[in-house]
Amino acid sequence: MQVDEKRGIAYLPVGAPTFDRWGADRKGANLYSNSVVAVDAATGKYLWHFQTVHHDIWDLDLPTLTLVDIKRGGRVTPALVAMNKTAIMFILDRVTGKPLFDVREVPVPTETDVPGEQPWPTQPMPVAPPPLTRLSYNAEDILDVTPELKARCEALVKKLNITPSKPFQPLRADSAINFFPGSLGGVDWGGGAFDPDLGLYVINLNELASPQQLEQQPDGSWGMKGGYAYFADMETGFPCHKPPWGELVAVDVAKGTVAWRRPLGDTGHPALKDAGITSAGGPFTTSGGLTFIGATKDQRFRAFETKTGKLLWTAELPGSSYGTPMTYAVGKRQMVAVVATGGFAFSPATSDEVVAYTLP
Repeated sequence: MQVDEKRGIAYLPVGAPTFDRWGADRKGANLYSNSVVAVDAATGKYLWHFQTVHHDIWDLDLPTLTLVDIKRGGRVTPALVAMNKTAIMFILDRVTGKPLFDVREVPVPTETDVPGEQPWPTQPMPVAPPPLTRLSYNAEDILDVTPELKARCEALVKKLNITPSKPFQPLRADSAINFFPGSLGGVDWGGGAFDPDLGLYVINLNELASPQQLEQQPDGSWGMKGGYAYFADMETGFPCHKPPWGELVAVDVAKGTVAWRRPLGDTGHPALKDAGITSAGGPFTTSGGLTFIGATKDQRFRAFETKTGKLLWTAELPGSSYGTPMTYAVGKRQMVAVVATGGFAFSPATSDEVVAYTLP
């Protein structure tokens, strides 16, 4: 949740429906799921809502809300950045809930072989910014950096009966839809960070598909066949589609354009130096023009120049950090602290430390 203290408005990110892969028992758009709901913080009175996904059957909940002030034409507009796990960025007027860039209802696929399912025929898509990750998968996208990796990834496609997918492709019972950005999301918890002087919103992104297939349960409902799955090579952990896999991205919120993109994380493979790796956890920015982030399984803590995305500094941690770092003051010194324990889907817990640094 976020709160605009000056205006007394609380912004509630309402999650996906349950069960969020099958919707035959909840036909319609399913308000207020996958929505930002604004309420009077003192009374709880409803003010407005904005739905980011209609009839969610992909687990596209809404992990990211950030208050920003947008400077355009000599005017400052109080705004809200809202992102669901597709990494589609909606920039809303935080007083009225109206999008600052037009949002269009775009036709999406509706064909499915799951009885009773009625996918919503359109999904909201802003004209700006563009989607920050890929939203589809084709057979030619398969990883081919080495013959061995390509062969193992092709075997995975065959094993899971994976078929190509378009954005918002409904799930099926006869094959696995390779849905992007997948269950970890293009964005996940941790959210993004805003530099008000530069007008840049910085966020880390994942590109890792989830092959998802439905099967009928004994009670007649439908669930995920085989549970959670990821389109990745089990031996190396590399995603089975061509890079990028993990990036740090800055968006100019006044223009609705991508200011820069940089790989985030080190694969350790010489042929995949700019691929980046999947991440969980968020960045923060400082008034001195730095962006700090952990989030990657390579046990590194990094600082980037917020204006350009240039990597300035890297430190090795005792374990990976899957939370968002924090900053605070001790006297006149600015400190940066990070919880570095490991212990997420990417790696086991390997440490029990909080590491703090002093900024010069």
